[in-house]
Amino acid sequence: MADVKYKLRAPDAVGSILEFADMDGFFVGNRSSYENFERPDETPSYRLSLAVHGLKTSPEWEWHYDEPLNLPGDVNLEILNEDGNSIGGYDLWNVKIALASPGACAGNVQATVSWLPHAGARSVWESWRVAPPADTNQWWSIPIGRREGWVEVARISRISVRPVGRGIVLDGRGIVDLASFFCAIGEAVHGPGGYFGSNFMALFDCLRRLPRADGSPVHLRWLDFAVAERHLSRVVDTETGPARYIDIVLETLSDADVAVILE
Repeated sequence: MADVKYKLRAPDAVGSILEFADMDGFFVGNRSSYENFERPDETPSYRLSLAVHGLKTSPEWEWHYDEPLNLPGDVNLEILNEDGNSIGGYDLWNVKIALASPGACAGNVQATVSWLPHAGARSVWESWRVAPPADTNQWWSIPIGRREGWVEVARISRISVRPVGRGIVLDGRGIVDLASFFCAIGEAVHGPGGYFGSNFMALFDCLRRLPRADGSPVHLRWLDFAVAERHLSRVVDTETGPARYIDIVLETLSDADVAVILE
């Protein structure tokens, strides 16, 4: 059978419900970081229909092939690395599993999710299955519009990150859109593949949790700041009036008591 890449598992179960090699219809989100800020999605959930291939059912879950298996509670979709260990995953609920035929290696999984997994995340997971990122800025090779996938994977992955230091150096050379900023700040704090917010509220929460000695501010050196200033110049309406994205970023850092040195 093909290499198993995904596993469905109930949170309180010992074994898996289903393991499979591939699927279609899951990584379908295409919203940009700009859209997430400017047009917050109020849809509470999405219903997905997944075509899954290379199935392997668990003997711990006995069910007839001629009728679907319904799981109304929470189910975890785990991403497996090449050693079969989970490196992250997504929360599903109201899962319905049906096989194409008795003994088939293909079937359909219907599930509800709270957000649409980004299309750009699929290739990132494929890469991280082999090995987590060893160097910073590996996300530079991802096209603009798909870097949200890198941020998503960094947010929910289980890779190890380096300890947080009080001095942060932000490499600004690749910050050419909002998603790029979140890629860069995540790695500036936590190293390759690190996460440090995927929106301004999450960024503020992460910043406020940084260790501070005697209440002194955290210092952030922003290298090549002119790149971000040029590319994050888009003006949007905020509660306090029109502002450029770069101004929102700087205000968030200031509100979180971070002293920024622009270079």
